[in-house]
Amino acid sequence: MTHDEVTKNHPGGVSNIPSDEKLALTYETSDENNGYKAMKLYISKLNPKSNAFSQYLKKQWNYDDEVWYDARLIGINKLDNTMKSISETAKLLKMYTNCSVGATVITLWSNAGIQNCHIMAISGRCSEQSLAHYNTWPSTS
Repeated sequence: MTHDEVTKNHPGGVSNIPSDEKLALTYETSDENNGYKAMKLYISKLNPKSNAFSQYLKKQWNYDDEVWYDARLIGINKLDNTMKSISETAKLLKMYTNCSVGATVITLWSNAGIQNCHIMAISGRCSEQSLAHYNTWPSTS
């Protein structure tokens, strides 16, 4: 069994998490808006001249274009402000953050009955105590 490299949340040592515990699967469903299809479309439109997963959207593009993105990596500051920017552009009543998206996903996984050990492995949370906070959030699912 292999173990993960050192990360911020998993500094290594005796308590590091085995890599096979981080296996996560996404399935395609009949819903045209499911996450699998969205991710597949996103990846298919990335610029092949860059191996970056987060690339800048081209200023001019059409749905039928082979490539939608420039071969430029989006920086950490831009990524950190993504949800805030989307919230402002959409004129939402509440400003969402990247953290609020993560919290929503963790809540939905918990409500769907996914075991805490799997949620921790996928989300990078270190303890079940850190999940307890999310499990008390109201959900509309």
